[in-house]
Amino acid sequence: MRVLLLAAMPFEIAPFRRMEWPKHLQVQFAVTGIGPKAALYQIKSLMTHHQPDWIVGVGVCGALDGEYRPGDIAIPLEFVSDEGSVLLKAGHHKSYETSGRMLSVRRVAATPISKRSLQEAYTAHWVDQESYSWALAASDVGVPFLAIRSVLDTAEDYLPDWRQPFSWRHAVKLPLRVWMAQKNLANVGRQWICGLS
Repeated sequence: MRVLLLAAMPFEIAPFRRMEWPKHLQVQFAVTGIGPKAALYQIKSLMTHHQPDWIVGVGVCGALDGEYRPGDIAIPLEFVSDEGSVLLKAGHHKSYETSGRMLSVRRVAATPISKRSLQEAYTAHWVDQESYSWALAASDVGVPFLAIRSVLDTAEDYLPDWRQPFSWRHAVKLPLRVWMAQKNLANVGRQWICGLS
């Protein structure tokens, strides 16, 4: 089985590159870049070249729902875009269940107010920038898609912005949260990907 494993940034896919994979899986790794346009452009080229049986997107996300904490794993059932696009569903697999909705946005949701607004408008649980583009491209050619994300920032967190001094304290938390995300993604992601056969 051919699996195309995608991430927006190198640090998100790094733990998967270091793994030993079962012989029945041919895992190809790719970094598409940040944002919906880069993600869509890159995945179309990658699908033509690799012709995968499954596409799996991994990486970090933000929480829009207050119940999610740093390091929690999101494996969404639904994907929606802030561009008003149609709702897409994750690929179905008999061994696993997906749940919740991932919203992909053009601009980063950097404040608790913006996250609350997005949660109310789209009834989404998490936010990222690439999953919808990946799901859309996979859907267009009939290849099942799965996203496995780890929460980096909660619904109450500000993302660090050098123009906003009050947000700087959140930057201190990021290295530990990135490490936690990589660890959790590696543990959960490998199990799910190996179970796709």
